[in-house]
Amino acid sequence: MNKINQETLSVKRAEQLFDCRRTVGLFGGPLLALLVFFTPIDGLTLEAHKLLSIMVLVAIWWITEPVSIPVTSLIGPTLAVMTGVVPVSMAFAAFANPMIFLFMGGFILAKAMMIHGIDKHFAYWLLSRSWVGSNPRRIFLAIGLAAALCFGWISNTATAAMMFPICLGLLASIKEMFAASGRNIDLYDYKYATGLMLMTAYACSIGGVLTPIGTPPNLIMLGFLDQMCDIHVSFFEWMTWDVI
Repeated sequence: MNKINQETLSVKRAEQLFDCRRTVGLFGGPLLALLVFFTPIDGLTLEAHKLLSIMVLVAIWWITEPVSIPVTSLIGPTLAVMTGVVPVSMAFAAFANPMIFLFMGGFILAKAMMIHGIDKHFAYWLLSRSWVGSNPRRIFLAIGLAAALCFGWISNTATAAMMFPICLGLLASIKEMFAASGRNIDLYDYKYATGLMLMTAYACSIGGVLTPIGTPPNLIMLGFLDQMCDIHVSFFEWMTWDVI
């Protein structure tokens, strides 16, 4: 009991120290930004020097979070306009990029699937197939397929959080099955349990390449291809390439 109390106290101390970062960032960010601005840097124009200072402030506030991350994201272009680095139309043009609306559409679709439980229904449907049965290797494969296919439409974190209790339920059933046969296993030392958790994690990441909205880097790359190379890739072309 004393050991548990000591661990709880140490966790609370760590949390308090972690929360101090906000105060440090709130005052340290502007100070470092001013220091960068007044430090002579050869080869930078005045506008570039101002932009560098703004980026230092935004980066520090992103890390320390004295204000919420969305607010910090808006501070960057706002300061760029106020300091005369770029005009308003240029500073906020990226917020109207078509990829942003594709991002939003993907998030709305994922939220709708989670609210109505389509992701869980699909996972349970896949696990209930006759070809899966009670074979541990087929269950292993089915969990990986369910996680990968769900992640093609939902964020990897949400998919992993959804699959985690399903995997725990499967492991509990396996433990009960072993107990009924007279064998007791410790799930913490059971290699199959470790492999099942790793399969869930890796499948959630691999499934992100299935669709453009599977993970934000996909959309960012599509934007670069469109703007820099004049290569236009549609949603279904991306999925066709994955199949090929």
